[in-house]
Amino acid sequence: SELYFNDASTAGVISYNHGSDQFTLFTGGGIRQKINSSTIEFVGANYKISGSSSSTGSFGLGHFAGNVGIGTKNPGNPLVVESADDATIRVKDTSSNIRTFLQATDSDSRVGGNDNNPFRIYANGTNHITVAADGDVTFHNGDVTMNNDLTVGGTITAQKFATEFV
Repeated sequence: SELYFNDASTAGVISYNHGSDQFTLFTGGGIRQKINSSTIEFVGANYKISGSSSSTGSFGLGHFAGNVGIGTKNPGNPLVVESADDATIRVKDTSSNIRTFLQATDSDSRVGGNDNNPFRIYANGTNHITVAADGDVTFHNGDVTMNNDLTVGGTITAQKFATEFV
């Protein structure tokens, strides 16, 4: 079954195939979208899902049963972000504007914060490493106050240890 929409210069078609239980949307002479009982496929690139009249690409809540790819058509993990221009995932607390990022560049991997707040590494709900905004580092073992370039709250074990006073 097909439903045609036409004016003087363009045509659109909504087609339904009962055998495959699939709707196909055609515009501008090509397939733009396929809808069946389990998937919605956007054929081509740069299409948006929008729940607003301004087409912002924001559609509220979503559930994805499989892998999600940003910049890739075949994600091999639950979330994959790919980009030729420094792939970056950013997380922001909008009440405090504290931002965290995870980034892969052409030359290195990065994780950190983009503001004047400490970056902390937690394990089992406890802060174990803090990097202050000025670069001072603290390895925690209990309650330690940062007051030097490097503060260690616990025992230091090293195979070699050298000191140099300048």
